[in-house]
Amino acid sequence: MPTPEDQDPHELPRIPELLYSACDEGPFKACVACGADLTSPEAIYQVQKTWKNDEVVFELAVCARCASLAARDFSAESFERIQRFLMERYQPSLDLGHCHFCRKRLDGEEPAEYEVGGFCRGVRLLRPVVIICTSCSEKSQEDLSEQTRKAWGDFVDSNIPGVPRSLEPDTIPVMF
Repeated sequence: MPTPEDQDPHELPRIPELLYSACDEGPFKACVACGADLTSPEAIYQVQKTWKNDEVVFELAVCARCASLAARDFSAESFERIQRFLMERYQPSLDLGHCHFCRKRLDGEEPAEYEVGGFCRGVRLLRPVVIICTSCSEKSQEDLSEQTRKAWGDFVDSNIPGVPRSLEPDTIPVMF
């Protein structure tokens, strides 16, 4: 089995299991919107998963093209607000046991509720995994425009069947 020391320093790390599909029990294979092959080495895409009480309750992988098409209906104000939130609060870390915004541990006494996200290329990770607890996620989303909420809700409704009632489309964190 290869060790980190064996990895080519110019090669991107493999996608961690945390970003694997809970439904497919492995890396995501297709874009939720267009069906594009995400295992291709050229495929650039985003993964988003929501965990509640140690269970994945929502997941998606969307190619860069479809993410751009969905985001074109988001308001400029929403992009600005999300960027400001990220710039002010994001604390990058390779430690996947806490929120990367408030540093709250996810293995505490309370059941963990959080989202994980990642930018991938084929079976490789382009950037470190981002983890955000539900509290921080709600703060990041509270100032989004109605236009952005509707556009995201329409995207979810159109592309992801079976979203649990507790996760109405306008409560699923908007990804950018």
